[in-house]
Amino acid sequence: MQVYGNSNKVSIKILSAILVTLVVAYLPVSSFHFVLKNDSFTGYFPPKFFISESLHASYLPLWDPYLNYGFPIYADMSAGFWNPITWLVAGTFGYNAYTYTLEELFYILISGIGMFYLTSYWKIVKPVRFISAISYMCCGYFVGHLQHLNWLEGAAFLPWTFFGYLLCLQRFSLKRILFAGLSFYMLLVSAHPGLIIAAFYFILSFGIGKIYVGYKSGKVQFLKKFLLSNSVLIFTILLLSLGLIISYSEIIPFITRGEKLAPGAAQAEPTTIESWISFVFPFAVSQNFPFQHLFHNDHTVRNCYIGLVMLLFLMLALVSQKNRWQYFFLITGFAFLLLSAGGIIKTFAYKWVPLIGYVRINGEFRIISLFCFILAGTIALNNHIRNGWKYDWKLRAVLNAVYVVLILTILGCTIIIIYTNESIFYDLRAQSNGESITSFLKKGIDTFSIYDCFLIQGILQLIFWSLIYRGINRRKLNLLVYACVLDLIFATLMNIPYTGVSKSTVKEFQSIIDRSPKNIPIPKLQPVTMNAMESPAVERMIGPWGWYNKQIGSVEEIAYPIAFKSTKKFFNSDLKDSADMKPYAFLENNPEASTILVKHFSPTVMDFSVSSTKNSGFILKQNIYKGWTCRVDNQTVSIDTALITFMKCQLTQGSHEIKFEFKRPVISWSLWFNFALVIVGFAFITYTIIRNRLLTL
Repeated sequence: MQVYGNSNKVSIKILSAILVTLVVAYLPVSSFHFVLKNDSFTGYFPPKFFISESLHASYLPLWDPYLNYGFPIYADMSAGFWNPITWLVAGTFGYNAYTYTLEELFYILISGIGMFYLTSYWKIVKPVRFISAISYMCCGYFVGHLQHLNWLEGAAFLPWTFFGYLLCLQRFSLKRILFAGLSFYMLLVSAHPGLIIAAFYFILSFGIGKIYVGYKSGKVQFLKKFLLSNSVLIFTILLLSLGLIISYSEIIPFITRGEKLAPGAAQAEPTTIESWISFVFPFAVSQNFPFQHLFHNDHTVRNCYIGLVMLLFLMLALVSQKNRWQYFFLITGFAFLLLSAGGIIKTFAYKWVPLIGYVRINGEFRIISLFCFILAGTIALNNHIRNGWKYDWKLRAVLNAVYVVLILTILGCTIIIIYTNESIFYDLRAQSNGESITSFLKKGIDTFSIYDCFLIQGILQLIFWSLIYRGINRRKLNLLVYACVLDLIFATLMNIPYTGVSKSTVKEFQSIIDRSPKNIPIPKLQPVTMNAMESPAVERMIGPWGWYNKQIGSVEEIAYPIAFKSTKKFFNSDLKDSADMKPYAFLENNPEASTILVKHFSPTVMDFSVSSTKNSGFILKQNIYKGWTCRVDNQTVSIDTALITFMKCQLTQGSHEIKFEFKRPVISWSLWFNFALVIVGFAFITYTIIRNRLLTL
């Protein structure tokens, strides 16, 4: 595959422009006014909040005792335990609604910066690299999945991973291996498992392509170099990911999501015809189509927008002469788009392609497609400029075809609205009654019909398409840049209210979190039914209060990806109701004539002083798991299983000192070892960049 070279001088001006575009495009988030919706604060924030609270209480957070009676948080693929950024935030300012929001914006920012540096590999001119960067940063995947942090994290590190891999294959050196290894590591420790699998097959397909090209050209020396680079890189990744591999491999047999999905479950949330429409009309997919019952997908997995500039040159790449890079990106992009659509392609992959059967949501695969399409369009735009802005019949045909689609859409929607009166303009005019502008707009967001969405988006796209046409016709690259920026900002702002933020404010959310007990207090020895709860309205915003009340146990199971099979059996058993009437530590046979005092409590060490008038079993409502030990009167005793999933030790009549302790030395040492390697690696790369004043890795 042809390589144009590497021109990667740091441009503060362009990096600042990327930052400004992020702030404006994601203004409902970057203003810290509206809180991120749904899964953000009901699923991804709580484990990070627990890590933060533990560190500020001077405890190493290896075990979370609160969620569904405890689990090893180091094995939680959603918590970001092995991500250095998680520890940096948790150990300094701590996690709250503001720092969590800032972290999410940071990942979106580095996705754009990563794309900016990746495209330098082909010696793309800087304005085009800027277009590529913001097209990726504001693409439909990021806008659609603002509430899914580890989906964004994986997408953010994808350009850096591919860039590092390309550099390793181009020239073997220590700093390139370190850069690539760290990029792969950050992808592995932050991304959703489905994206890791998708990235693996993307890199694998590229590697196979490189081997094929090298073999066809008879470059035996290239093949030796290729094998050496890959071998050293794989060793580096495995070394960095040692703790991650140990923690995930040990928990998989015990959790509900550790098994391959059933064939029907593997077809969930496909990208459908709505996703194809979103390439031109992203706002339209925010509403359910009249025939939505045929698709069965959520609006978060529909958006595939990459911007009109990238769409234009992607289409031009399809009909024009292509180089090997474009062939690879186009073929790979469409292959992953078909895979994300589910159906017969996913059924075949489920049966014959390893790991695909573990991917729960098909729409996750579309990030590889959008990534490839943007790169193919970037190369096409750069070639168009290098060829003197050649305005041939192919370019005219593409421009005119989209013009026709936009005009017909505007006319068709206008006629339907006039004929049916299904429009926000009719509804709000009848309901306004002198309301404030804010109230009027909030009501409007919920009142848009599908025809309104197509009409509004069609008019905007027609304006932006005309600007793009003028930029091409007058050979003004700056005009293309401005059109791209405006297009992406409007498309992002219009969709965020539906997929990214709720109507509640960050301040409101934080005021609720502030009611949570600070650090790691001693939980009350009271029946689970008496544990503090919040109103349904509050829990719809923040999730179950069991995340935050720092009491052990909940009446209902808290939905979370890390769920022990044994815990699920307990919640579905007849034992649960009677167990809920007891505290998290109690004597099995002598509850009335016993005294239990909690001497010390931390996530991994729980000390009790117990007095019993007869022999009894002492039950601690924590899920039994490797790493737990029990000492009674300073003597190690065996731990039995009680009530399907909890820990129990046997006591004789009298007073006893009991200590349950969770230790995983291999995890603790792996954690410090990994972080030491990461710090040394980043320090070495940073020193190299500062010394050379270039990012010529």
